[in-house]
Amino acid sequence: MGYFNKFERKIYSQNGEDGITLELVRLLNPPHFFVEVGVQTGVECNTRVLKHAGWCGVHWDSDHSDPDRGLYQESITAENINGLFFKYQIPDVFGVLSIDIDGNDYHVWNALDARYRPSIVVIEYNASVPPEESRTISYNAEFRWDCTNYYGASFLALCRIGARKGYRLVCAEKRGVNLFFVRRNLLSALPQEAISEKQSSLYWPPGYGPNNSGHTTDPLQRPWLEVEP
Repeated sequence: MGYFNKFERKIYSQNGEDGITLELVRLLNPPHFFVEVGVQTGVECNTRVLKHAGWCGVHWDSDHSDPDRGLYQESITAENINGLFFKYQIPDVFGVLSIDIDGNDYHVWNALDARYRPSIVVIEYNASVPPEESRTISYNAEFRWDCTNYYGASFLALCRIGARKGYRLVCAEKRGVNLFFVRRNLLSALPQEAISEKQSSLYWPPGYGPNNSGHTTDPLQRPWLEVEP
């Protein structure tokens, strides 16, 4: 178990993400602004706990809209992510970015311009892919998850894109859904125990789906894209 797993607590998140987020922001004290991509109605999501703590931010979802609550209907793609950051006047430096779109998560983070520097990135990973394999789904802007295990990107693929963007993995929550990355220049604010852990040791297998073994195998056997270091 990783250092931050002991803080897991569900308030508004799907699993124990709220507790991890609150401990990280307590330690890092980042700018109080969040962006979350893929929140459905916003009732259960990773940053609602920050909103209730007084943070500002935006929620985007492809199927839901409630501007009075800061929820805007936007279909996020690798092609439009930077335009949307500009449209909604997202600051270059902000606190938390959360990406959970059941598909092109890797590609959207990869496409985000380097000018945008969230302190913490929370992103869904595909825990059904073994942790030593580095792959993501092939990019398709129109992709919609079909409830099989063909979605998102593997643990190692996201660690690699995180490293290229200047982030280090510090936690994976115990049901094997979300990874937490911290910008490297902020790591000194974390306990030494947390940053001395091997990233590979933080992986958790699926704790969801049929019999908690992950989602149904993709019957179409669609191709994966290998992610190099």
